[in-house]
Amino acid sequence: MSIQDLASHGLDYPFIEHTFKDRLDQFNNLVAVMLQNLRNLDSNRRMPDFEPMTYDEFYDTVQDLFNDELKAEFIKACFKKINIDVTTPIDWCELFGYFPSDEKSIMDILPIFMISKRQHVELREELKRRHDHIHCVVNVHHLDHVLVATLKGVILLYNSQFQMKLQTFSDIGDVSQVTGCDYLSQLKRIVAVTETSIVIWDHKPKTKNQTNFLTLKPMKNIMLCVCTVNLPEYRDEDCMLIGDDAGFLNRIIVGSDDLNFQKSMESDALRSQALDPRLLRRPILRRKLHNGWVLRVKYFAHLNCFACCSPDSVHSLVLDDIRKLGDCQPIRTASIPRGVNAFDYCVKANTIVTGGEDKILRLWNPNMFSKPKALIYGHTCIITDVVINEADQHIISLSTEGMFRVWDVQTLAVLQVFTTGERKGDRHINIMIFDAKNKRLITGSNIIELVPLMSAVQDSMLVPLSHEKSINVLVYSKLNTKLASICSKSVLKVWEVQTGQKLYQIEHPHGHGVEVTAGAVDQRGMHLITGAADGSIISWELYTGEKVKVIPPTTENTEEDHRISQLYFLNNGDPQIVLAFGWKNKIKILQNELTDTALSGIDLININDENLLAVGWLNLIMIWNLDMASLLQVFNEDRITETQDEVKNQELMHDVKSPIVKIVKFVPLKLQINEIEITGTSPTFQSQSSSTLLNKVSKFSFMFKGNQLVKIMPTIQFSSPITAVFVDDIAALLLAGNQRGYVIIWDIAAFLGDPYSLNKDSVNRLVSWRAHNFQIVSLFHVEEANVAVTASIDCSIRVWYSPNGHYIGYFGQHSSLVLMNPSKFVLPSDIIEAPVESQSNKSDKTDQLDYPLKLDWER
Repeated sequence: MSIQDLASHGLDYPFIEHTFKDRLDQFNNLVAVMLQNLRNLDSNRRMPDFEPMTYDEFYDTVQDLFNDELKAEFIKACFKKINIDVTTPIDWCELFGYFPSDEKSIMDILPIFMISKRQHVELREELKRRHDHIHCVVNVHHLDHVLVATLKGVILLYNSQFQMKLQTFSDIGDVSQVTGCDYLSQLKRIVAVTETSIVIWDHKPKTKNQTNFLTLKPMKNIMLCVCTVNLPEYRDEDCMLIGDDAGFLNRIIVGSDDLNFQKSMESDALRSQALDPRLLRRPILRRKLHNGWVLRVKYFAHLNCFACCSPDSVHSLVLDDIRKLGDCQPIRTASIPRGVNAFDYCVKANTIVTGGEDKILRLWNPNMFSKPKALIYGHTCIITDVVINEADQHIISLSTEGMFRVWDVQTLAVLQVFTTGERKGDRHINIMIFDAKNKRLITGSNIIELVPLMSAVQDSMLVPLSHEKSINVLVYSKLNTKLASICSKSVLKVWEVQTGQKLYQIEHPHGHGVEVTAGAVDQRGMHLITGAADGSIISWELYTGEKVKVIPPTTENTEEDHRISQLYFLNNGDPQIVLAFGWKNKIKILQNELTDTALSGIDLININDENLLAVGWLNLIMIWNLDMASLLQVFNEDRITETQDEVKNQELMHDVKSPIVKIVKFVPLKLQINEIEITGTSPTFQSQSSSTLLNKVSKFSFMFKGNQLVKIMPTIQFSSPITAVFVDDIAALLLAGNQRGYVIIWDIAAFLGDPYSLNKDSVNRLVSWRAHNFQIVSLFHVEEANVAVTASIDCSIRVWYSPNGHYIGYFGQHSSLVLMNPSKFVLPSDIIEAPVESQSNKSDKTDQLDYPLKLDWER
């Protein structure tokens, strides 16, 4: 629709032609400013005073432009579209509800749940035959378990991945139906509520056929729902809130003294004991809150209040302190026509969401129940359940026809509408919960369905990508768990290692078109130093990204190669001294300016307050004392020269068939040997052979004062030049990455404890796997979490659980990293090879079993 078309309808101000054009220009400028601010926020999060425009501010500004003539739902749709994708154009006619037909809707742009990846967990066959279905699902967070109860009394306890059924309890000694269940965290037992009794089950197995459970009965009314409350005053006791069909809410406190079972070893059969609720040490508190059934009850720790709902139109929702159950003080209630079937609380938005038979979602302020904050329309059938995705600020609602709708808490816009299939008979969904830890929706009918979030599976579906171009530099600060990476496009990114989230990035830190080739972080984790291809060096504040010192590029002999390949911090104090390697095989010391000292890989170590420098050049390894500026040793695999005079007199000619030293590392020895001049150190180097005998296979050599102690030859599968090496702080693990993208981990603790041992198995390969399809440029190991981090020219930085090589994730993924052994084995989308553990490592695990299987001769 054109502006002339609007004007031809005789519209009043501000919809006359000239005024309307001005208002549209103002709206387009507003959108342009919002998009630019969002781009700045994505590229640099260090802006202290910047806050993105909220929806309320956007709504008020747009309504002021058009004199409150626009509908709220169209403004919400535009605001959501701007925040979803900054590259999506906004057409002014969308403000009036005219959407281009060829444009995709918001739901098509970014689906919230991945329906195609949903999983089914079937019930047992006998449960299907008697038409049993799931009535209650509870996520036990501190155990990482999921508790499931069926209507006919079967209680199932699964692990979080639903790969193993931990316990099954199929006889609760009651013919009435189960109406709810929960977990008693203090007593470590499961509570199930039937219509006439309360069953407390000790799910920890005693013997093969023995299970203890206690039944509390009789109860006054039919019980419909239950939840547990963890409060500091209830030590060694669990508090339960139970709602019944008469509108009463019951507070029942059960302690360990109430559960003293009679110790009897006469039979291993199922043991049941009944107890009259009136005999509990603490009396039961009851208060009538509703004029109808109590359908749901929950406890919100952030509000320190309980909440319960009912189909009662007068007292539909009750929210108040749990202590008011024992008195007659007024309580806070909300009145909703035809009552409330389900509700949940959003902590960040401080909003309670309710849904019921009138098919309307209402948003309430917990402190004011006189009027809802907002109403959400869209459901065509009765709303049966409501849950909150706190991390993404989403409302998930379910109606009787099995239709799920996902709403945004802030904008109230619908984000996705979906169903998981036909719902007939037993397939009717009775319950749903949202598992925030595993990012999935769990529903219960006659089966259990797991519907993952798009963000949970998107990281495994997409090819890992941390940078747009191949990675040149990867440095890690152990002290503050920060990671800095630089790609060939000269984009510097700083990450938080624990979560994998980007803190900030700096584009072209050394100037436009200047490639950054080296970097280092001091041991305090305060400063980052980078070197570029033009010879320039810049020192940065690691926390803020601010420049501290700049060494300009070399201007003399511009045709020569001034590339800096390695940087090292020589000290931790002020002023900081940096060792720079580059300028066509030169070493320079940097304090306030560069000074020449005058090679390939280098490494630095401090021994007895002396700075020792190991330098690889051609087929030789040189040991320098930086404090004395003297050369201590020169050696290779065949010969060793010990004195400086002999070094000067010896002609260091390169043998074409000799190995070329590429990487040099100092590894501290666990064995102190007094007669060795370099006490407690063993320089290691990686060499790439060009001889026909070795067939261009990379190898490791451990050398001590020129004596080769051991040589490590990778297997044929990993026979590729080694490009990255790392040794952990305690000198127990040696990690190596090669040109084909493989990672190999060796156990070198036994070897370093006795380096002169004749045992050939003292260096044991633990595990190896393919981490990338291309060359690995750097890697390191995080000892606290036992994970390895690798960077490659394939533009990705990936995280692995080092004991078994299982993939955890990559830096830059949508979801946060969890640095632990993944419960489910997955591989990156571009890798098809599974990790390979050594046979000796597998046998060690078998030998360490505390309870090996033994033959029972009596059976």
